[in-house]
Amino acid sequence: MSLLVIYPISSTFLNNSYADEYKTETVSLFKKINPNIKKVVNPRRQIDEILNSYSLEQASNLNISGLDSIKRLDIAEITKLYMDIDKSEAQLTLSGLGSTQYQFLN
Repeated sequence: MSLLVIYPISSTFLNNSYADEYKTETVSLFKKINPNIKKVVNPRRQIDEILNSYSLEQASNLNISGLDSIKRLDIAEITKLYMDIDKSEAQLTLSGLGSTQYQFLN
């Protein structure tokens, strides 16, 4: 009998706790995106507005001119390529190079 009383109360408490956590995390996410946000009223509408105001064409316009140089090497032994676009650095992992190829690259 006590289970019939305790279960609904505990279930309501857990649901309220999850709802509060959801609200807190939603506001935290919005503050990470835009620190000037004061209140989150309608998260779906607000995130749509943020996405619509963000120019995706501008963000996807990356200049990777060094990639053509790597393609021109045409070395089958390149097993891995790591690029840090922010620092304009590229790191190649090569395997199975002959000594002539190694001397040419070195």
